Amino acid sequence: MAQDSSGRIHDSVIEMTISARKQRKRLYTLDTAAVGRVMVVPISPDLRKQYGVKRAPIRKGDTVTVIKGDKEIKGIEGKVSKVDRRSRQVTVDGITVAKADGKQSARPVSFSNLMITALAQDAKRNLKRGG
Repeated sequence: MAQDSSGRIHDSVIEMTISARKQRKRLYTLDTAAVGRVMVVPISPDLRKQYGVKRAPIRKGDTVTVIKGDKEIKGIEGKVSKVDRRSRQVTVDGITVAKADGKQSARPVSFSNLMITALAQDAKRNLKRGG
């Protein structure tokens, strides 16, 4: 919060900090709607030309490619089956881990390691620059 010369507090001005501790606290205490705005993923160059935006919020049904992370999963492309806002993790079809009993279980991936290659088309999604 910022104060003007009369001592009034203005909500429109957000104080920025370089303190990692304060940044982490703000990230982990966000409400779920704000976390959805934080969980944005870069989109492929073809989609950038088509929609005129660089990033989009990740949603169930999007097709993504893993661009960072472990060697086992890097480069894998799949459809998003679940977006967990609480843990800020995404479950992608085709990315699994073997359990001790031999069964395969879905492996969550951080949203920051992904790039959207195809968008899920739904009525609510609106990608317009300068909206």
